[in-house]
Amino acid sequence: MKLFGSNVEKNLIKTAKKSPEKLEEAFRPYVERQFPKRLNYILKSNSISKEDAEEIVWDGFLALFENLKAGKIKEENKLNAYFSGILNNLVKKFFARDKARLWLDFADYMTDALIYYFTHRESERWQLIEENFQYLTKKCQEILNLFYFKGYSFKEIAPQMALGSPDSARTTKKRCLKSLANRVNTQIS
Repeated sequence: MKLFGSNVEKNLIKTAKKSPEKLEEAFRPYVERQFPKRLNYILKSNSISKEDAEEIVWDGFLALFENLKAGKIKEENKLNAYFSGILNNLVKKFFARDKARLWLDFADYMTDALIYYFTHRESERWQLIEENFQYLTKKCQEILNLFYFKGYSFKEIAPQMALGSPDSARTTKKRCLKSLANRVNTQIS
């Protein structure tokens, strides 16, 4: 028994070539046939929620439909492989986006923690931060001051501190913050 090959795929390619106005109607049986198979495959091969997997599959169908409409798929025997490639790329993008989101959540947590410490001057930890801040390089002191106390964005900090880009400013701030945290944490332990 063939898992993917059928007259549905052949009909889809023929319709895309000869009658593009009927493509939407010809696409529906392909979606109905492929959706449960593709969804199950993504769920079994990735640690991903059902809702996210469904979104990936639907985005894949949309991309496939647009590529069929544009005439990018010529042979029916390559349709399923082409669709698999689309889905694989969407899964990779999902995990890359998810990883970036987790990092941003962590960065927000660290920022909130540091702001909390800076705003509670009477705390013992604040005193440690204040004492150790003076041992940072002038560059680190300035970038942390600009970002946390003056509220400058990385786009504003980069030219002011002669850093090449906002990403360089962000990286420098992270390095300085880590240096400060390491100094404070060694005194707490």
